[in-house]
Amino acid sequence: MPARRKGKPFIEWCAENGKRGERLANEFREELPTAVTKASNNKAKWKCLKCKHVWRAQVHSRTRSVKPSGCPKCANQLPLSKTNN
Repeated sequence: MPARRKGKPFIEWCAENGKRGERLANEFREELPTAVTKASNNKAKWKCLKCKHVWRAQVHSRTRSVKPSGCPKCANQLPLSKTNN
């Protein structure tokens, strides 16, 4: 059963949100961004334009207007070691 789409398509949201939308579109590393919505709970792959770190995060956590998530490496929020992960 296909997932129900809720919200605006991610690519459309990016086009409407200036520099922030452009940055998120450039950091998005999945094959089919047209199948993803702004409010998606699915984890997508992202690559930081600043430090080149690659991580997975929910699309809605990156596009929300209050406290959007960003690169965990730039925010110093990576686990100290793989054993603490």
